[in-house]
Amino acid sequence: MEVSPILTHSIMNTRTLTAPKAVAEAREQLAPDSYPCRLVGFLYLGTQPSKNPKFPKDKIKFRFTFEFPTELKEFKEGEGNKPYILSREFTLSMFKT
Repeated sequence: MEVSPILTHSIMNTRTLTAPKAVAEAREQLAPDSYPCRLVGFLYLGTQPSKNPKFPKDKIKFRFTFEFPTELKEFKEGEGNKPYILSREFTLSMFKT
């Protein structure tokens, strides 16, 4: 069986991309309270290696991004008021019985 040259080319040129780590800056946070929010982003991060030696198994991770439309602030001068955004990463865990 002969392999297509296009298929061979695409397999041989597969690369893994690693995003650079962003430097987090101190940001103003919302006061602890209950706020209406909406989900504006859901990202599958794939299987990630564990950073905890107590739990060495790789984890499936997701990132949820929420927008708080009632809480507005001018983050950069001249851009007008924009809603607060919050992103959090979670693992997919299923309880086995």
